[in-house]
Amino acid sequence: MTPEHTRSASYSELKVLSTPSKSKGKGKKTDEDTWQLGWWDLQPLVDGIKRPIQWTRSSIILTAHPSLPQLVCLQFPSNSHFDIPPPPPLSSSPASYDPPSVIAASPLDDWIFAYFPGKDADGVGALWRRGLQLDSWTVKEWWTFAGGAGVVEAKWLGPERDWVVSEENKPTRLPSLGPAIPQRNSILLLVTEAHIINVYYIHPQNDAVKMLSASLCRPCRMKDGDPRAINERVDGPRGMGLITHSAIGLGYNENSIIIATHSKAVPSPPSDLYSPDTVDLSLSLSATPPAFGQSLSHWESWDDENIIEICQVKLGFYGLALTLSTDPLPPIYLTPRPAAYLTDLVFVTSPPRPGARILYTPTQTHARHPSTPKASPAMTHASTNQSPGKPFMRSPGKSGQSKIRMESRPDRSEAKMHLVCAFVDFGDYSSQPKSEMALHSFYFSPVVHPQSKPSWTHYNELSRTLPVGVAAVFAPTPEFSPPGDPHFLVGVLDFEGVILKGTGREATIGKFRVVRVLDLTFSEKWEPSSIITAIGARGVDPPFSVTISPNRALLCTVSPSTKSIIRTSIHHYPTYRTANNGTFGDSESVPRRHLSNSLALAVHARKDPSDIIHNLTSSSVTVRDVEVTLEGAIQMLETHESGSKEMWLVDMAGVALDVYRQKSVTAKSDSLREDLQSRWQTAQDVCFIAAMNMAWEDCLDGDGYDLEAVWQLIGVSGWLMEFLEKILKECVLFSSAATTDGASGQGSAPPPENDEDDLFGSTSSPVPTTSLAGPPLLHLVHLFPLEHLHRVLNHVKQFRSYLGTLSARAENAHIAKESIVDLAECCGINLNAFEQAVAECVPDVKLMKPEYARSSFGAMRPSPGSYNTLRKLVSKIVDSNVIDKAHLFIKPDDLIDGMLGLSVATPTPRLRDVISKAILPRQRQPIVCSRCGGKSEIGVSPSPPGNMSVRWATWERAWTARCICGGMWRDVRV
Repeated sequence: MTPEHTRSASYSELKVLSTPSKSKGKGKKTDEDTWQLGWWDLQPLVDGIKRPIQWTRSSIILTAHPSLPQLVCLQFPSNSHFDIPPPPPLSSSPASYDPPSVIAASPLDDWIFAYFPGKDADGVGALWRRGLQLDSWTVKEWWTFAGGAGVVEAKWLGPERDWVVSEENKPTRLPSLGPAIPQRNSILLLVTEAHIINVYYIHPQNDAVKMLSASLCRPCRMKDGDPRAINERVDGPRGMGLITHSAIGLGYNENSIIIATHSKAVPSPPSDLYSPDTVDLSLSLSATPPAFGQSLSHWESWDDENIIEICQVKLGFYGLALTLSTDPLPPIYLTPRPAAYLTDLVFVTSPPRPGARILYTPTQTHARHPSTPKASPAMTHASTNQSPGKPFMRSPGKSGQSKIRMESRPDRSEAKMHLVCAFVDFGDYSSQPKSEMALHSFYFSPVVHPQSKPSWTHYNELSRTLPVGVAAVFAPTPEFSPPGDPHFLVGVLDFEGVILKGTGREATIGKFRVVRVLDLTFSEKWEPSSIITAIGARGVDPPFSVTISPNRALLCTVSPSTKSIIRTSIHHYPTYRTANNGTFGDSESVPRRHLSNSLALAVHARKDPSDIIHNLTSSSVTVRDVEVTLEGAIQMLETHESGSKEMWLVDMAGVALDVYRQKSVTAKSDSLREDLQSRWQTAQDVCFIAAMNMAWEDCLDGDGYDLEAVWQLIGVSGWLMEFLEKILKECVLFSSAATTDGASGQGSAPPPENDEDDLFGSTSSPVPTTSLAGPPLLHLVHLFPLEHLHRVLNHVKQFRSYLGTLSARAENAHIAKESIVDLAECCGINLNAFEQAVAECVPDVKLMKPEYARSSFGAMRPSPGSYNTLRKLVSKIVDSNVIDKAHLFIKPDDLIDGMLGLSVATPTPRLRDVISKAILPRQRQPIVCSRCGGKSEIGVSPSPPGNMSVRWATWERAWTARCICGGMWRDVRV
């Protein structure tokens, strides 16, 4: 299978992979046609060798360089990459550090944290802050972490709340996940190997980074200004315990944070330092070496612990100060397995049920664990009864504790959160490994008992061994989990398979499946998706890290084994199943509705929809499928959106621009390519007309306009005249064609784009992709662009009248007046008559059926249902004195070339600023929009003082973060 999009660089490779088609080949399979997964291929799961990867809100994929201490930033779907500046220790001595082992981006995508382990130095953690551009990052702060105290887990807390579609097919905002944050900046949580939690936050007054730290082994209360907590020496009979796995659990409407950690015993450092003056080089002949068995048992004792430590963390806010408290909870005991290893810890939560009840009181907190002592770091504060050579096991509590009455187990669907533990068992290494998942549920009571501070309890619910395959990657999916029925994503690897033909030695090595937490079974409501990876000379290269795209449409995996190149692959997210299996073009089709809902939620949450657009721009998805999907998203927004309609309509125009622009690149025919290009340019015009109307309103000065912005207003007026010419030419062509064809308004249908099944397994019926009504005529049949066009025309008319009232003694105003008059007279349009005709069109468009308006806006061209209204509007314009056809279709350059027979070369048009429509200077590098490709100087260089209107500058500053189409800016050199 040939990937749809592949790009290789010196250290990065992004492959977009889709579900392979079933092969019908015949013949015997040879060893070269098959692959097998051995236990050695799964060893990175045991060793904890996982490359970090995260898909950010702005569609940037972050991962680690294969050999250097660098972050690799890939922009999806363009696959362009950029670098961010390293902190000073890494730039001065890069050979002393390994690639980052932990990467975390904040929910708003304005902060990035990464931890770089040291080789012969302390590890370094760095914090970056994003600038105005997508690829503009600066180091805000960096810290060192001593050996044995490196960062294991990182998580950001923020005030954001996700959007989901409820069972009533209505956009619903979820409650806050985790503690309520009374400030806009996110808070960073770090768990270190030394059983310490560090909390970093930005002080709202001085923009300084503040830090609090506390022990996870004992109760702590820390506040701003307290000294930093020292690293915990968790020493026990088997050595010192260092955290190897950690998970941070957050609950909805829950102020407590649950941290689960798993440790490994390593040799304790000597208590006395080495001194050359006390070295005894004498050899005693009577010394006897230790027994071989005793030495072997001592080595085997340095192994994973059989408990998972649990700690409750709380954050408090008192004005501008932050407080931190920790309370260790009873640990989770793991069943001893001779050759089983813990590979992952994942917290899973689901939105709360409406009116959820309180299950128990705090007096029942420890009832489920009568033999569990309260405290617990990895190896201290616990009584032991074993020698160093035996497996470490905690002793039970006193016999009196076993008399505590066992309370009834609550329903696991009422749990606040669940902890899923993954294990792999190699057995005797002669058979296929076994994969097991264990579930532990956490319950909380909001009632505080004066004699019981911890208010959490946990239950060992169940465990399940997979019949076939190994669970390699895990990811929680709270947004797709119904209340009381949480789900999570798991990647299950197969042990053998067949190499796909014609794919450059790629193979499907497993499936991504959705698992129900309550019984750890694969959900039958979700169709699994394939895990596809390359088969190299050394065999299978399975992925052990996965990240989910911002809108849950795609998955990205990264493999850990290769040392020279990063191989990140894009996969489809599992598809939701229902009883209705209509085709994609069917109005009741679930896949179409799913993508429509996802687009509507992305607009609600102001997320980058690139992952959804990627599915729509697949070569197997027809233009008609795209139109229906966009129409469905508009319908949901119209039905349930309570905010400003203008805001989300501009956002939807930006989405349509992105879709049709990418579809035009892969169009197979010239006619289809021209049609798609006209559609995305129409979407861009819709966005700019709305932005231009804002500029005119911002530059109003009483009854007139700001004269300091006169030349900027004349510049956008010149663009408006060119835009009106394009619309009126389409009006003339539509009127002539409608008259010739009996005013039918129907065009011929070209052959279908693709006869194969689309992305969702359906076949779309052939539909016309071109019609007599060109895309620019959308501005006359949809109320949103029509009203904005009317307002802008009215502003231009008033601006022209205002300049005419100014005294001729003002030379600047006189030149401006002559310029605006020349623009109006040379374009072949009677602006006053056209403004009046547009005003008369507004009532007719308001009477048009809503479904016609939705289908027109989704297609970015008039739909056939709107043709009756369009013919009336075009007749009003064409039959009036609005158009001077001679001036409209024949330009002075055409007359000169025809009369004199000269070969006048067409000059290369100068690039214009996508925001201000001014000519871009060639001596400065502009910024580029990641969506429409437009270039601008907004925010690149400050304007000289006194050369720009304050009102115009205020309008320009509104576009420093995003383009008018909604795309983010990036450096042109990327």
